[in-house]
Amino acid sequence: MCRPTASSGWISIDRADSQDAHLADSGPLGDDDDGLLQAGQSLGLWVPAVMNERYNTPTEEIDGRAVYKNFRSFNVTTETKIK
Repeated sequence: MCRPTASSGWISIDRADSQDAHLADSGPLGDDDDGLLQAGQSLGLWVPAVMNERYNTPTEEIDGRAVYKNFRSFNVTTETKIK
């Protein structure tokens, strides 16, 4: 079961180039995350471009990297009927 955990981090947007933002986060389990956010022009919001994760355990170090592209939006319609 996943549970929310506290962490601390920052997001930095370079005013000279407002197309990119960098983020960093450190969690309580020895994990460090950093990434690059980009302004998703077609979606009108910030989207992850690259995310890096590092987990340290007593016996090993685990690194992960994800690269995202081709963001799309989907429309969903729902209906509720109360009986």
